[in-house]
Amino acid sequence: WKVLVVREQGRSFFQGPNDPRMIGLLQAFRNKCASSGMQVPPGPPQVMPTPELPPRQQDPERLNALTMVEGAMKQFGDPKKISIILVLLSDKDDFIYPGIKRIAAVQLGVNTQCMLLKNALKDPNKQDQYLSNVALKVNTKLGGINHRLGGDAMKWLTKAKTMMVGIDVTHPGP
Repeated sequence: WKVLVVREQGRSFFQGPNDPRMIGLLQAFRNKCASSGMQVPPGPPQVMPTPELPPRQQDPERLNALTMVEGAMKQFGDPKKISIILVLLSDKDDFIYPGIKRIAAVQLGVNTQCMLLKNALKDPNKQDQYLSNVALKVNTKLGGINHRLGGDAMKWLTKAKTMMVGIDVTHPGP
């Protein structure tokens, strides 16, 4: 796995790749993935910061910023050797997020999982739940199974004609 740190002008959460907060976050995420049953390679991932992106006033549609993001992603090397890129974002952006998804999926053929740093680095009591949710998404994207029912759990479905309805629920913040 690789880590891309998207550096927005004036909103840097880290002082560099050796920042203790970043190392702690990546270690906590690695541990969460491992404790969830994923096989995570030993050692820290390769971390690639983007250059500081131009402000939105100078790059309203963020085309120059996305070119810089793409350049940083290509520095990871052969995309076929990358399972997933964890993208650390300092802020929500209507252009950067979909641009990263498009570059990674369409141009490079690599899975990505974005993590919003203001959520990942807040209250340590909430960090565990946030990292758990992100780990579930990563596991799914890498072909893992997050939930499985026992063999007898679904027998009641075969006793009569049954229609299944799926519902997705979001949980808003407080």
